[in-house]
Amino acid sequence: NPHLMITIAQLNQLSTSDFIDLIGPCFEHSPWIASLTAAKRPFSSKKELFETLLQTIEESPQEKRLALIRAHPDLVSTKILTKNSQNEQDSVGLTRLSDDKKRLFQQLNEEYKRKFDFPFIVCVKDVNSADGILAQFQERARHESMEEEMKSALANIYRIGWWRLQEKVVDTDSKL
Repeated sequence: NPHLMITIAQLNQLSTSDFIDLIGPCFEHSPWIASLTAAKRPFSSKKELFETLLQTIEESPQEKRLALIRAHPDLVSTKILTKNSQNEQDSVGLTRLSDDKKRLFQQLNEEYKRKFDFPFIVCVKDVNSADGILAQFQERARHESMEEEMKSALANIYRIGWWRLQEKVVDTDSKL
């Protein structure tokens, strides 16, 4: 069962490497976050675990946060995606766009990356339609400040991480 959930109590007992294997994928290609957070156990709740993961990111140097942002794929990417990204993009139809829409996304990706030097990141589960994502993409591409856009990217990464964590950890057995 790929959706085997574990409780916070069980999570606290995991070896460091098992903790990293389980929690690492909440943040795209960035197991360092789980690695630095593992030592901060035990956690009393999923919320505390999540807040500690975010604190690990927030306290890391800017180049680490940039590396986290840059570890994400383009939307409507032609590259192979992680299973998580594939499922998320699939869920809002980003993998089934018309050629025109695909070209529009790819053009926006290029313009955005030229401007900010990292990919556009949105938590697709919060937007829920390709058109909604496109509207957000066009709006955020108009931002002038890299700092402002970095904040938006991280806020979306945190939301993605939260959704991914929901599929892995529960507070207690009663909620399974």
